[in-house]
Amino acid sequence: LNLVITFAVAMAVETFFVGPVAKKVAFSLPFDKSKQLKVVLILSSCMVIGMVLSMSVYGLITMSLTKGLQGEPLLSSYALIVMKNFIVAYPLQLLIMGPLVRLLFMKFVKKNPAAA
Repeated sequence: LNLVITFAVAMAVETFFVGPVAKKVAFSLPFDKSKQLKVVLILSSCMVIGMVLSMSVYGLITMSLTKGLQGEPLLSSYALIVMKNFIVAYPLQLLIMGPLVRLLFMKFVKKNPAAA
């Protein structure tokens, strides 16, 4: 049940908040937008940063509700969660999930534009 709730929260945060803000920030940065690799890397970086910062708040809330902070200061607990999440999320997005999703999109969705 917790996994389903967390997935729903993450999808809502990404769809309604982080996604639009990341696109706006990424395309407002001064870089050569004609190079697709740069666009993909910058947009992915903005998405990861936004999702890590927002879902770390969710993780801090759920952690404090289930087992408490055990006397740790709130800000240092949040910073530790952010660091751990970023260490996992950034390489996962850049090296595995991003290329995999782009490959699947090009293979299945681009063939059938009506499916998109």
